[in-house]
Amino acid sequence: MTDWHEIIAIHEAMLWRTVYRVLNHRDDALDCCQEALLDAYKYALNNEVDDWGALLTSMATRRAIDRLRQRIRARRLMVSLNDAHEPATDADCPVQRAEASELMNHLRILVIDLPDKQAEVFWLSCIEGFTHQQIGRELTISPNESRVLLHRARLQLASMLDSSHFDARRTP
Repeated sequence: MTDWHEIIAIHEAMLWRTVYRVLNHRDDALDCCQEALLDAYKYALNNEVDDWGALLTSMATRRAIDRLRQRIRARRLMVSLNDAHEPATDADCPVQRAEASELMNHLRILVIDLPDKQAEVFWLSCIEGFTHQQIGRELTISPNESRVLLHRARLQLASMLDSSHFDARRTP
């Protein structure tokens, strides 16, 4: 029998950080956390779970990217530099934090244009810090396929960043 209270107690902070990093929106993040937990519950009914953290992070990332796509499509994306700081940098300099936040906001917009698997692999690897073995296990792909998808995602994102003339040192 699965002890959901224990699973939630152990993984809720990680789950929240994962979803909030993608969405940067409190209400949407709360919804995605709940949806990811419900997805995990349904999955656990029929499958053995070896790593709850990896499963929840993968499901939360998938839900959050889908929610971000919906928000962008609906043109309701509102991001403010006054919101919580992005965990993309440890620097204490406000300028570096602002640049990192701006880059993260730009990445959020660009990642929705990637194919689903590439977006998930990119986010899990580069933002959440998953290994290729963990990504492969969660997305049911080989670690080599994870590496290829990450490489393609990085190339496509670099191309999109170049074509948008994004420069974190400039103000929009």
